Amino acid sequence: SSCVPFPTNTTPIWCPANLEEGPGGGCFRCGGQFVVSLSDVTSDGPVVDLDMVHLAPGSWGLYFGNGDVTSARKEPVEALLRTGAQTLRYGGTFAWQDGYLWKTFRGPPE
Repeated sequence: SSCVPFPTNTTPIWCPANLEEGPGGGCFRCGGQFVVSLSDVTSDGPVVDLDMVHLAPGSWGLYFGNGDVTSARKEPVEALLRTGAQTLRYGGTFAWQDGYLWKTFRGPPE
């Protein structure tokens, strides 16, 4: 496999411009096969310490809604759509919006 630096703020991959230079910073586009394994064998060759690896599917495994690719995986979104779901909320809060008061959404006490 091979990896090349990926320019910041370009599509189709968003790579933030505020990443630190040097080890652990920057975005790379890689091709080929990437294998991670655990081994008791040590070598005198180069050592790479991985802090985090994020593996995501290519466009074949992402959901295209309205023609735009999202970061959502295709299988779970299609399963939700089969249930008739119209909205998907990713978390976070909407409680700080003007005019929102959770008590106004409650029904009468029963």
